[in-house]
Amino acid sequence: MPIKSNFFRVETILGLGLGLGYLTSLRFTDLIGVPEILILISIIFLLMKNGKVFFLYNRNLESYIKFYILLALFVQLPLITLTTFFMTYYNTDPMYVVSFVMGGMLTFLLVNAVQFRGFDFSKVTLFFFFSFVISNLITFVFFPSLTESFRYEGGADNPNQLMFYASSLSLLLLIYHKKLSIIGIPVIIWIVLKTQSNAYFFTLYMTIIFYFIFIFFFHSKHKFSIRVIFFLISFTILSFVIINIYSDELLDIWFQADEGGSRIPLMLNGIEVVKLSPIVGWGAGSFSGLVPFASGEAHSTPIDLGMQLGIIFPIILYVIMFSAMFKKLKDKEYLVAAFILGFIFSGFFHFTARHFTFWVELSIFYRFAFHNYLKNNIPTTTQNEMYK
Repeated sequence: MPIKSNFFRVETILGLGLGLGYLTSLRFTDLIGVPEILILISIIFLLMKNGKVFFLYNRNLESYIKFYILLALFVQLPLITLTTFFMTYYNTDPMYVVSFVMGGMLTFLLVNAVQFRGFDFSKVTLFFFFSFVISNLITFVFFPSLTESFRYEGGADNPNQLMFYASSLSLLLLIYHKKLSIIGIPVIIWIVLKTQSNAYFFTLYMTIIFYFIFIFFFHSKHKFSIRVIFFLISFTILSFVIINIYSDELLDIWFQADEGGSRIPLMLNGIEVVKLSPIVGWGAGSFSGLVPFASGEAHSTPIDLGMQLGIIFPIILYVIMFSAMFKKLKDKEYLVAAFILGFIFSGFFHFTARHFTFWVELSIFYRFAFHNYLKNNIPTTTQNEMYK
């Protein structure tokens, strides 16, 4: 039996769990629904297959980063959450510890599965795509009343939640099913545009703009390091000039997009919370709001992660993401790099790490940064022996 067929069931289950994950309004409880159960089954199956290598470490940077991420999620987060819960009146939520632990496990179980056992992400992507699209089409056809509001939600608690899954799915299609992406990505865009998500409009806009910027700066025969330095210097100077010249116009656009004007205070108050515990954070919970510790999210993934786990954790995660982006630029895959950047941008205005798509994408970025695997890496004899 081919190695990759060993994972057919988990690839199917994981894909369905991701494709239906946006149906947050249909959960049995605040955190648990059918998609979450499917994700849990996937984690259990992967752990049964990868148990012998999940805690395998070498003396290198990759293993040190893996160790820190798992230590932060498995040990630091529960301890700090319980400390904050019992010693303060802040809005902790210990149940989210389970979600974060599952996310971290999913990331590295997928890394191991692809690295050692031929896990096929193309199958995951197919089931992700068809379950996401078909479930939305069912809503359009059989529940038209749900599409009549100004902002389409499609079974989500918040219309912006569809954006998280659309950004992840578009990137996966582009990596693993380039031909299908020609049709699939426009279909996804058509669905999510109905949500009227300003963050999604911005993500699309920045993805398109940076696709052409990447071609301009990186499609040359100079050394890649020279191209990166030239790009970073030019981008910094250009950003400084644009912000200084068009600051009033940019603020007007921001306030029009941010209905109610609450997003900036949420982010700023989130930063104030981070400053008060920058190394270990405050644990799982919501600590921003119109004032610091007012039981709200900062609505920005790096800030929310910083509040919960300290600044080191999000810094490492975003270094991995940008490393993956530059790896794709080095490979001249400009569109993939632009969609990676779009995925990163989408998380600046919402807390995307609460959804398992974030951790699945992190596994892919991690492999790009350290291994550059795309679909199936052929296991060596030594690697196969680890599973016997």
